[in-house]
Amino acid sequence: MDVFSSLLTKDNLHLPQSCETEVTNSNISPFSDRLMLLQTGFFFGVAVTYYNAALITSMRADVSVHCEKAALDSLWSYSRIGKDMIDNQWMEQPPQADDRKRLDD
Repeated sequence: MDVFSSLLTKDNLHLPQSCETEVTNSNISPFSDRLMLLQTGFFFGVAVTYYNAALITSMRADVSVHCEKAALDSLWSYSRIGKDMIDNQWMEQPPQADDRKRLDD
C-alpha cells in the first residue's frame, strides 16, 4: 500500500481512504479460523486478478513493475494459505503428478 500511495503522492493525486478505521482492538474473534482463512485466500486471489489487470492496462512502466511485484507477493501468500488449509484438513490435497524418478526404479 505504501508503494502505490507514494506513486500517487508523487504525482499530487488523491489517496483513497484506508480501511484501518474498521480494525478493532477486540481479542475475541467473531468468526472461525477456517472462515477467516478461506476469506483471506479469496481476497488474495482477487488481488492477484486486480494486480494483473492493472499490469496489462497500465501505460506507465513504474506502475507495471510495482503491480507485477505485488501480484507475485500475493501469489506466494495465496499458496501459503492453501497449504495451511490442507495442513488443517479444511481442504483436500489436489492431485499430484507421479514421481517419475521413483517409478523408473
